[in-house]
Amino acid sequence: MDFRIKTELKMKIEELPDSTGVYLFKDAEGKALYIGKAKSIKNRVKSHFSPKEGVPTDSFIINQATDIEFMLTNSEIEALLLEAELIKKYNPKYNINLKDDKSFPYIVITDEDFPRILVRRHRKKADLQKYKRIFGPYTDVGAIKRTLNFLFKIFPVCSCYPSRKKRVRPCLKYQLKRCSAPCVGKITQEEYLNNIANIEAILAGKKEDLIEQLKQKMDQAAKELNYEVAAVLRDQIWALEKTIIHQKVLSTKSEISLGVLELKKILKLPREPIKIEAFDISNLSGTDPTGSLVVFINGKAEKREYRRFKIRGVTGANDVAMMQEVIERRYQRLLKEDQALPDLVVVDGGKPQLNAALKVLIKLNLGNLPTIGLAKRFEHVFVPNNPNPIVISPDSPALFLLQRIRDEAHRFALQYHRLLRRKKIKDPS
Repeated sequence: MDFRIKTELKMKIEELPDSTGVYLFKDAEGKALYIGKAKSIKNRVKSHFSPKEGVPTDSFIINQATDIEFMLTNSEIEALLLEAELIKKYNPKYNINLKDDKSFPYIVITDEDFPRILVRRHRKKADLQKYKRIFGPYTDVGAIKRTLNFLFKIFPVCSCYPSRKKRVRPCLKYQLKRCSAPCVGKITQEEYLNNIANIEAILAGKKEDLIEQLKQKMDQAAKELNYEVAAVLRDQIWALEKTIIHQKVLSTKSEISLGVLELKKILKLPREPIKIEAFDISNLSGTDPTGSLVVFINGKAEKREYRRFKIRGVTGANDVAMMQEVIERRYQRLLKEDQALPDLVVVDGGKPQLNAALKVLIKLNLGNLPTIGLAKRFEHVFVPNNPNPIVISPDSPALFLLQRIRDEAHRFALQYHRLLRRKKIKDPS
């Protein structure tokens, strides 16, 4: 069996991430040969190059493959759904057996007043016709069950057998918040069918549309002062965004951090904010005010590009005016030296600081430069032309990245401020 590996392919394998996602072997024409999922893309792809006795498929893939692409996901759940979706879309040559073999597991939805969502294996096509909706086939029954457990936590539905109708009290799954207990009237049929529809949307790949629908319902509930419903919808949105927002096709030479990808999505930016510049002001007791600029590239601090500013043109404790001065000095210089602008500007503070920054950028004909303000008290994100802040999930990689950047800008500004104060104490003249 011939397992010769092309030099270019070897190099790309070494550059693959040790992260969860889906990978694609492609031929010279760019067609998908094989699509797979993995907790570690690098380790799984390498396993294809280990000779397996009696399994010739891998050698066929290796001899024809000229490229490997991958899609990072935030969880095994998303990798499972994405793998099945891409197999159906691209019909890879060496995934044909998966599509044809009816012994693989399916997710099915029963045709009942309160439908159940189950995992089933069927060899005969006719056996699948009795179900209202079918998803699959999938390659990993364990991953399917973990996926459904996750979805049931967000949208509780029933997976019990028909004997559930004889119950007088909810089962253990209800106590664990994995079931909505329709058998004892804990949920109306309308609410139950809405949960089923939401799960169907996710399994069908309509995740983005579902999140937008949930956001609209949340806003409406808040307007009607129905805060309990709004809170439930908010938690559902956060759970979905955390799990599914990070899909992104990446080449093996352009891996991008999850926080950066999520920021682009949440802030609706024109491109990924690979380069982020953040500003902060340190002004203790109105003396020796300083400003700081920190730079992050692909979610990592680039300390060589940090800059410090000693405030020159502002007297008194006026943080907003100081922020204006620092931003104007920074971008006047970049324009004068014809240097590249960042993909995103972050100012420490809320609406006043953001508006001050925007005023300066417009003056410099940089009004289109994406800029946000991050208010520390509630971690609210303020964007131009919107009076209300964006509230990002507290466990979101995007918020975590913004917090790191903001905190680093604050640390750097405070460090410079203390340095100036120490020098002043040593040399009071």
